[in-house]
Amino acid sequence: MLTVNTFYGITVDLSEEKVRDYAQDIPPYSSLARKLEEFTKLDAMYIRAFLNGRGYGNKLFTIRMLEAHGRSDQEKGFQFADLHGEKLVWSPAN
Repeated sequence: MLTVNTFYGITVDLSEEKVRDYAQDIPPYSSLARKLEEFTKLDAMYIRAFLNGRGYGNKLFTIRMLEAHGRSDQEKGFQFADLHGEKLVWSPAN
């Protein structure tokens, strides 16, 4: 899991799988870090607009976002996937 702290009040946790996906095509960005910052900026603007539209804009100071593949299990609830080496590991999202 990689954590990206943005200048937009959103902390984004990215699964190793998503980091590998983003790392495949770096240009036109100068680095993977710069590319991740730009993508989280777009996500931050979208999330802020969505929350403002729902009336939550003034009630939230920070947002934490998880970007990973997920699933729902009746017994285990919501889970997200992360790669540990080449092994896919499911963890609770709570």
